[in-house]
Amino acid sequence: MNFFKRYIAMPPQYGLFPYVWLIFLLFPIGYAFPYQTVKQQAIMGLILIFLVAYRNGYVASRYRAFWIILQMVTSAILAVIIQAFYLNIYTAWVFGSIPMRRRSFWRYYCAYLLALLLCLSAVVNRTSGHPILVLWWSYGTR
Repeated sequence: MNFFKRYIAMPPQYGLFPYVWLIFLLFPIGYAFPYQTVKQQAIMGLILIFLVAYRNGYVASRYRAFWIILQMVTSAILAVIIQAFYLNIYTAWVFGSIPMRRRSFWRYYCAYLLALLLCLSAVVNRTSGHPILVLWWSYGTR
């Protein structure tokens, strides 16, 4: 039981909300299910890395910034691969609910927005063949 509390369970001061967000991991897990191709196995591996980073982002340690950045990177990769943009909500919830200084918050927030913009432009570029800035320019000139 001590191992479970120390390495698997979320810190008790955050309550049940970290567990509620885990329900939304069923969608990418279902997308990757039966795990027959390399892509499906890679998606499941990224989900597991994301889950570990999500849990460790709540733990107060000197490596918290690493876990939050790893969570941003894996959620951006999953957003590009399977269009799971909702996984970015996890990262916003983590750094929005942990206590930190204002300067640290703004650093996380800028990195979060940069990750969102990069994965959004990658998805738009892949689906339409045009970068997002070209789409904005053509929309503004009509």
